[in-house]
Amino acid sequence: MNSIHKKLSALSQSLVKLGHDEDAKAIEEALKTFEVAPNKKKFSFSVPSEIALEVDSFLEEVLGINPRMIKEDNELTPKEREVYNRLTSQERREIDFANKNKKDSETINHAEAVLEKAGLYGFGGKCAEAAIAINDVLFNEEGRLVAAVNRWLWEKEGRMVGHVAVEWNGAYWDAEGKKEWENIESWGMLDERDEDYDFGDNPEQNATDVEKLYPPKEELLEYFGGCDLSSLVRALEVADKKVRDGGLGK
Repeated sequence: MNSIHKKLSALSQSLVKLGHDEDAKAIEEALKTFEVAPNKKKFSFSVPSEIALEVDSFLEEVLGINPRMIKEDNELTPKEREVYNRLTSQERREIDFANKNKKDSETINHAEAVLEKAGLYGFGGKCAEAAIAINDVLFNEEGRLVAAVNRWLWEKEGRMVGHVAVEWNGAYWDAEGKKEWENIESWGMLDERDEDYDFGDNPEQNATDVEKLYPPKEELLEYFGGCDLSSLVRALEVADKKVRDGGLGK
């Protein structure tokens, strides 16, 4: 028995200790059919998905084997195939998670580059249009339009006074780029001394109390207007193309 087979036998014994006798037996059976290629340092075996992480840790920390060296063997019995498929399902989830993180990181970097190049003005009544354009062009409409509005004015007068952004992947985006919620929320915190608003009998609290809303696009355009939406979309599309082409031009 070579060293790898010894290690796999040790893994089987560990599975018994973890209470997975049947799976340990499956690995013992697999040892009879798996071929080892020492020059490539690859081998195959299977474990149940619910303990895959425990086994990964055991392989790396105790046996010194990289779990990513596991590869499929074409000689599996039906029972071994079933167990192996449970492992690959777990691995696919891990790979999908890693790929999503990579894709999200690429999307964030691209969005920041496009917004910097576009130089949109998304304030002074244009924040809703800017948010809609950002969601449409940069996030393929996968984000959520979110508004931070003064609660008192919204409930008493039906007025949206504050700021609109795009909520995507746990962060918030406006014309300036990626923001924390506290930054978006601050736009709904008004000055109690502002004579443009009546904050009732408790102006200090009513001026700074903020409501988080998720209005549909149509409602935002109704409250804020949409006369510049098409121009903002075009500006983002032009900047997007420039960034994709290598950032040429201004």
